[in-house]
This record gives sequence, structure tokens and C-alpha cells, in this order.
Amino acid sequence: MAALLHDVVEDTEAVSETLSTLFGPKVAELVDGVTKLRLSISPRPAADSARLESSNENLRKLLLASTKDYRVMLVKLADRLHNLRTLQYLPPAKRAEVARESLQIYAPLADRLGMGRLKGEMEDLGFRYAQPEEFAELEKLVRSSTRKSARYLATLQEVVSGYIEEAGIKLLGIEARRKHYYSIYKKLVKVEGDIDKIYDLMAVRVVVPDVAACYQTLGIFAPALQTTDLPH
Repeated sequence: MAALLHDVVEDTEAVSETLSTLFGPKVAELVDGVTKLRLSISPRPAADSARLESSNENLRKLLLASTKDYRVMLVKLADRLHNLRTLQYLPPAKRAEVARESLQIYAPLADRLGMGRLKGEMEDLGFRYAQPEEFAELEKLVRSSTRKSARYLATLQEVVSGYIEEAGIKLLGIEARRKHYYSIYKKLVKVEGDIDKIYDLMAVRVVVPDVAACYQTLGIFAPALQTTDLPH
């Protein structure tokens, strides 16, 4: 209910007391919490990036500490993801502002709360609008490189399955995916733009039944990666 009503107090004439009467005090409290989590981050020059990150980290800690109910943060993160998915309808300057704010504050918060999939999508959408030229260039590079990497995925999955079955481990699934653009971009900056020096554009996730099987699987692939049988 709070998720559906999260903008009501801010965007209409309704007040918290009305929500409390109609939907209960807890829903009103959650909506009030989301309403108060309105942030505004003024862009700073790159030379001030260290101080900016320190300021952002303090802000993230303050947000987590001041949120009495973590459901407030979950609703806010979902709201921000929806905002990012519809940024194309905003003026360019506003798009860039929301995108930078998302990269600096909300994506790291999602990561801290263990919401990796949400963090990844939030970063890619934020990157697209905060740095559109860099995003477009990276998209071209990744598209070309991913075509090469994709050729190995079928072989890789087959070899991985063989190793696991031979060890008597129950395999629940193998998932292959491309790494998120923003993650690749940060690595690309470190290697001065040479995408051929990034060796993990594609990732394979092996799903096994329990933690013990997970460690057993890791034990199998540590030596296997040193052989030519397993595609790198």
C-alpha cells in the first residue's frame, strides 16, 4: 500500500492523517518516510571527486541510520528505478541530474542492501544519461567484443557441466550473462580504454544446491582454469 501511495502526500492535497485514517498508521508512517528521503546533490568539478565521494558516503550512512523501517528504503529505491526507466520524458538537464544522483547515492545504497540486480540496472540507466557519449562509445565496443565472447559460451557451459557431473555434484543450472555496462566502463577507465584487456565481459553463474556444493565446485574450477580444457 505504501508503494502505491508513496507520492500522494507530496503530489496531492492529502495529508498523512488522511492516509492514517484510510490505510492505517504504519502505511502513513512509511509514506512519510519516503517523502522525507528527497535528495538534491549539486554537481561538483572532477578535481573535487575525493571530497565528493566522502560527502556521498556520509549521506548514505545518514540515510540508512535515519530510516527506522527498511521498507522505506526499499520503496524509495523502487521509485528511483522507475524514475530512471522513464528519464527520456524529462528535459536533458533534469535527466543528467537524476542520473548522477542515482549513480552517487542510490546505486551504492542498493548494493549495500544486497540488491545487486537493482543496482546493476540503476547504474546502467544512470550511466546512459549522465555520460551519454561515453555510454554510446562503450556500447559499440561491447557489442563487437561480446559477439566474439558469445562463441565460447556454449562450449564453456558444456565443459562446466561435465566437470560438475563428473564430481557427483547436483547441477541446478548454468546462467550466462553480459556484465553491466557501468561495471565494464569503470574497468575500462583503469586500462586506458583498451577493451581487449578486460577478460570478464561475460559471466557464467553455476547454481548448486547448497554452500558445501558451492565450495566443492570452486575447488574443481581453481585447477581447471589453469588447463586448456576450459575456455578462458
